[in-house]
Amino acid sequence: MSLEVVKLFLAAVENRDLLEAKKFLSPSSIMIFPGGKLIKDLDSLVEWSKKRYKFVKKTFSSFDVIKEDNKIIVYSIGMLDGIMNEGKEIKNVRYIDRFVLEDGKII
Repeated sequence: MSLEVVKLFLAAVENRDLLEAKKFLSPSSIMIFPGGKLIKDLDSLVEWSKKRYKFVKKTFSSFDVIKEDNKIIVYSIGMLDGIMNEGKEIKNVRYIDRFVLEDGKII
């Protein structure tokens, strides 16, 4: 179930269906990005992303699921492709996303 939550969340975010994506987040969720950038909601994520990317897409290679006490940790591993705002193409950039779920929601 937790893996499905993460996959549905990622699909909704990629499709910019923020209302759907929000269903998978805990109200107190926090997203942490490179450089320690903390983002507390999807609207802020979209605004932050607009400053960096014209376009970005993930290609998923694998998912790992780990149970830890009352939480489930899901790692999404794959590649990023896209175009930065200044026009530079990014291709086959490896990424790892870590999702922590509690009570079926991403925290």
